[in-house]
Amino acid sequence: MDVDLVATGARVRVAREKAGLSQRDLQEQCGLSQPTLQRLETGVPTRVGLEDLDRIASLINSSLQDLLYGSAVRERVLAAARTHDGATNAAGALDQAAELLELDDRLDGAIQGLRQPAVNPGLAVPASGTSQARGRVLAANVRTALGLGTGPISDLSDILEQLTGVDVGSAPMPDGVSVVCVTDPARATSLVLVDSNEVADRQRFTLAHELGHLLFGDRAHVDAVGGRRSPLEVRCDEFARNLLIPADGVTLWLGRAVGKAERSQVDERMVALLARHFRVTPDATRVQLDRMSLLPATMTSLPSGRTLAYRYGWGPAFDSEQAEANQPRVPRRLLDRAVEAYRAGRLGVRVLARLQGRPVADVEQALADADIVASPLVRHSDMDALVARALASTAT
Repeated sequence: MDVDLVATGARVRVAREKAGLSQRDLQEQCGLSQPTLQRLETGVPTRVGLEDLDRIASLINSSLQDLLYGSAVRERVLAAARTHDGATNAAGALDQAAELLELDDRLDGAIQGLRQPAVNPGLAVPASGTSQARGRVLAANVRTALGLGTGPISDLSDILEQLTGVDVGSAPMPDGVSVVCVTDPARATSLVLVDSNEVADRQRFTLAHELGHLLFGDRAHVDAVGGRRSPLEVRCDEFARNLLIPADGVTLWLGRAVGKAERSQVDERMVALLARHFRVTPDATRVQLDRMSLLPATMTSLPSGRTLAYRYGWGPAFDSEQAEANQPRVPRRLLDRAVEAYRAGRLGVRVLARLQGRPVADVEQALADADIVASPLVRHSDMDALVARALASTAT
């Protein structure tokens, strides 16, 4: 396969800009002059060799293979985005998730182990019944399989990882995009990113909804058909709600709170406290109470979670929890693998800094505080394989 100089130069420029480096910055680190880098990025023939490109790749968080031939991961990635309000701008979020999959692919060559496992939860997934009934049954099966009882779920990301093997994180999404899920089918690796701009309890519901899609084996998300929620979305909404705030748990909590719960006894304060207990939105709580015929006919809507929090005693705690939820979270397993690769001298600190969205100096200090010392950074380009590939392409 011949190397396209223009395409290679464009890939160098894009990767350099993503790494936050100017041409002058790169010049100081790679040893090539700025005019040479300018010619390289515009596709003009230069005397830049494979070793030079390999060194550049290490500085701009890429691989030599990707610079020369493009990302094979990008070409095969399967992606889905769940949107609302007619959003059509999911491309940026999907690109961000695909970039994480590219890094995960690079880590396969940098460190052994810690790979995303193939998981078979052995759950009975209902194949018949109404959309709502199937969602409720699967939620009950998940709670039974994990021994969750009827109480609130503390770490939903951990449950999603246990049941599917998928790594979970959060990041700011464009308006109208709630979550993206990307899969590299060649390596059986998937990532889910939820919108970190969302309300904390809404993020939890979105993750539970996405877990429903994954367990039901849905390959595409269709939020609305003809202005109405599609059966797939109704089914996963029902799954998410019953996973997070099960009817039996509601009955038990209400019984403890007011004795024998009756419809007339449920008021706004009680709904707010119930939502707080199960860490769900007031609206999800209202819908569940309605399904259980416990919602007063006059309670057709509720204020926001923040308004209810300040009305009934946990406003500052709500703000503190929301501030934490709005911080982007790197998928745990991916970060674990990246740190181990850094420790082994197979990944630069700039990659870790970009992954975490933090200044390089801060990341270096945090690693040092954790007694993580990197071995000298080494590159292991398979030059023989690259030459053989070039010879094979000319032979054909």
